[in-house]
Parts: sequence; structure tokens; C-alpha cells
Amino acid sequence: MKLIITIDVEEDNWGNYDKYNYSVENIKYIPELQNLFNKHDVMPTYLINYPVAYNTKSVDLFKDIMKHDKCEIGTHIHPWNTPPFHERNVKNSSMLCNLPEDVQYNKLKCLHDLITENFDVSPISFRAGRWGFDSTVAKTIYKLGYRLDTSITPYTNWTIDGGPDYSKIGFSPYYIYNDSKNDGDNAYLLEIPATIGYSGSLSGNQDFCNKINISINDYVKKYLKINFIMRKLNIYEKIWLSPETSTLEEMIRLTESIRSKCFFLNMYFHSGSLMVGSTPYVQNIKSKKIFLEKIDLYLKYIKKLNIESIRLSDAKKYI
Repeated sequence: MKLIITIDVEEDNWGNYDKYNYSVENIKYIPELQNLFNKHDVMPTYLINYPVAYNTKSVDLFKDIMKHDKCEIGTHIHPWNTPPFHERNVKNSSMLCNLPEDVQYNKLKCLHDLITENFDVSPISFRAGRWGFDSTVAKTIYKLGYRLDTSITPYTNWTIDGGPDYSKIGFSPYYIYNDSKNDGDNAYLLEIPATIGYSGSLSGNQDFCNKINISINDYVKKYLKINFIMRKLNIYEKIWLSPETSTLEEMIRLTESIRSKCFFLNMYFHSGSLMVGSTPYVQNIKSKKIFLEKIDLYLKYIKKLNIESIRLSDAKKYI
């Protein structure tokens, strides 16, 4: 088992789908986070979007981290602030997968070229904003040279938000696109899902836990009460490996439950959570302290298990 840490590095303006009115103040807190990673000898993958890649101060900050070989730079896209702008700026178009293939390509090409030029790298790791991914996006990013994607959220359905349904996909890595014109590893796009799974007495069969969970979702009014009972009885509990949405204890429970059946742990969060008020997850100084403590203590726990930290792009070596 290997640990991958993927961070969506983006603007401050959570939920504001504006083309131009955004700020990237949260980026100035990245050194605080990077010091934490250095302390535990872990290698984060920073997935960078257009507003950050366009900002000179942000670019200089990340290039300094790269200079010391302490991170990987990948790509993260928010369609609403990535040119060219030809689509209507509505909520549905905030997910890349809902845009026509040519619009997808033009936006991704623009962002890819900007990152390549400003960071002097050729990124091969990708995550779609708002988890808006499908087979067309897979084909498009492959054309641009990406070989690893981490846009899938296992056991999760985003159709209520106009997005994809991943509710029947687990956390195991898999090849999501292949090109018969290429040979070997270069012929494939490898999917490394974000780590979401189940703990509890039934967690030995993750898909069975998920079937129960989907069935419960059919009874929305009773959903929270039933899931509370399931957690209390230690039958099953759905947990996201993210310090934004889970407690330290939950992340450890999930890790213990899936250790024997998981290739990679993919912990993920947003750069905005480093700045108070930028995301819903960190709204005051106390919650920021708790957020950083969770990361610190989880990485300490990972070190005790002798789990190595790798870049997202390194994952192909272990499949």
C-alpha cells in the first residue's frame, strides 16, 4: 500500500462560478502545509487550476517547492474560469463532462499549455473540478499527454448536482482509457480514485456495504437515522479519506478496514481550506487548527504503518 496526497489548488471563491472576479490568497498558506509534508517526508501532488497557474506569485511559490523536489505539479480545471469562454456560464457547465468535446479540449489545451510554460513541466496527472469526469474527458486528457486521473469518487452519485454517477465504482485503480496506437504503459490512462470506502463489521465486502447504502438512499427521509444506527452498531460507515469531511478517528478506521484490499490511499482536500473562510470546511481559526492537526496526526499514523508516500504520477510503477 502507498499513500498519495492530492490537493486541488484553486481560487478562494468557493461556489462562485465567475470568469474573472476571483482571488488566490489561500496560496500564501501553502508553505505552512508543505512544511508539514516535509516533516513527515511525504510527497504531495498539487493539482493546479487556471487562476493559480496564471498568478506570478503562486507560480514562484510552487516552483521553489519543485526546485527542492518536494512535490508534483498536476492539472485541475474549473471550466468557468478557464478560457476560451464559449459556453453559457450556468451551473451545469461548471462540470467539464457536460461540455462539448471541442470545448473541453480547447479549455484543457489552454490550461495545459499555461502550466507547461509557467512551471516548466509537462503535467501527466489530472483531476476534473467538481468531479466532473467521463469517458470523453478521459479521451481528451489522454490526447494532451495525461496518463493518470483522480476524478472518480467511489460509491458516490453526483447526478443531483448535474454530474456523473460513480455510485457503483470502488476505490481500486483501473485503466480507464487505452489507445491501440501506443504500446506499453503509454497506451493507457490510469484511474486512481479518491479514497472513499466503508468501515465496520461488514467492511470486508465493500460492494455489499455499498448496495445497502444505495438501498437506504431510496428512502431519503429515513436515510440519516438509519445510517446513524448502522454507525452506532458498527455495521458499516461510509468514510471519505479527507481531513475536510472526516475526523482523524474516521480516517484511521477507514484505513484499517481497507488496508488489506487497497493498492493506494488517496487523501485529498482543497488548498482553500488552508485559509479561514475560503471553504465551508474551515470557517474559523479553531477549525483550521483542527484541520492541520488531522493531517499531521494522520501522517504520523501512516509513518508508523511504514506506508510510503508517492506522487500520483508514480502510481503506474506499482500496478
